[in-house]
Amino acid sequence: MNNNQVYIRINIDNNPTHVKNWFVKLLLFTPNSMSFRNQTQNKHVSYKKEKFFHYLNKETMLEHYNITCGDMKNTVRCINNSASNGLLIASAILDKELYIKYEEDINKYIDELMNEIGIVAYVSDLTDDFWQNNKQVEMYDYRDKSIEGIPLKADEIFKDKMAVDVEKLPGYGEQIDNIWFGAAWKMWFGEPYYEFISKESIEKFKDCYKNEKITDNCRCITLYEDMDDYKNPENRERQWKFKETIDFQNVVERLRETGINSVDDPELEIETGNFEHGGVRLFKEYFDSEGNSVPKSKASKMRITEHGKNGGVVWEDEQNISLKIL
Repeated sequence: MNNNQVYIRINIDNNPTHVKNWFVKLLLFTPNSMSFRNQTQNKHVSYKKEKFFHYLNKETMLEHYNITCGDMKNTVRCINNSASNGLLIASAILDKELYIKYEEDINKYIDELMNEIGIVAYVSDLTDDFWQNNKQVEMYDYRDKSIEGIPLKADEIFKDKMAVDVEKLPGYGEQIDNIWFGAAWKMWFGEPYYEFISKESIEKFKDCYKNEKITDNCRCITLYEDMDDYKNPENRERQWKFKETIDFQNVVERLRETGINSVDDPELEIETGNFEHGGVRLFKEYFDSEGNSVPKSKASKMRITEHGKNGGVVWEDEQNISLKIL
């Protein structure tokens, strides 16, 4: 892993045009290899521009795909897999000097995507992103890196082994149905994200370098000025404060249980506002008669929970809703 690379990731609607444009905009270097899940069976072959876009057009017509091209320092990728929930995961790893050279153009492109079709996007130092999300203790030995001060816990699968307790690290990000929740150096939020996270909490967050309204549908937060300054305790504290502000732990725990479902027939609905019992975030969870999580259309019970500004539960109730659905 190169210590001078930048990681870029965005969730957008799955569409062949978006895939092609991502590669057109992010191929700021000359790749030497390419791979496709279906066209090359994930094998890396020599990059030829005409063949790449020919394969890309064929690949994006299929239900699932994984398209990658790159060189020794840079990689651009688009993934649509069974866990993507109908969304496209577009990402890039770029040499830091290359990113800095084209940073303004990249930011402008992400602004446009987020305004039109984006859900959430972020940019971070790749090394920091890796170590903040790495669970394997063995990687510290392999990379000759000290484990001192790193939180540990029993491995969830191999109980006799230890694992890194990444949830106690400020830069840890959770992927739920491939939608990212976390706190990174630079972050964009689109209108669909507010289905899960309070729009007001993001708009009013001030403990950062910049909090910019890009358009009515898009906001960008830069937590601290210099991407490389992630080890600064003040910047780590900003990551924690952002997570607290968006009620990261509660939102993630609920979505882990239910997943991210169709807006038209969800298992979990999250609302923000000022509610009757003093809460600022309201969860509606749907269950069948045996207490299993089910889509709203099949539910016989609904649990309503209000959470206060500090994330704690201030009120909870359970209602029979079978008659309402009929």
